[in-house]
Amino acid sequence: MQREPCFCEDCEFWHADNKSLPSWQWLCAFFPVRRGVPFLSREVGHKDAPFRKCRDINPTGDCPCFKVKRGPQMEIADVC
Repeated sequence: MQREPCFCEDCEFWHADNKSLPSWQWLCAFFPVRRGVPFLSREVGHKDAPFRKCRDINPTGDCPCFKVKRGPQMEIADVC
């Protein structure tokens, strides 16, 4: 049985700063960039993205880390 593809923009880990970026630059908050990975440099510079790109993690629509995004948080004033 084939599953429906998962879309990064529907995922809880889709980084909030992605809204202003083109989709090929979207970042996944589940995968932070660590120092020395992927061995391009020993340092992570201030210009480097803090997370890995969604397009590299979910190229086939079958992301193993996909988690459905929660709805907007309600303010206490909205409930009372």
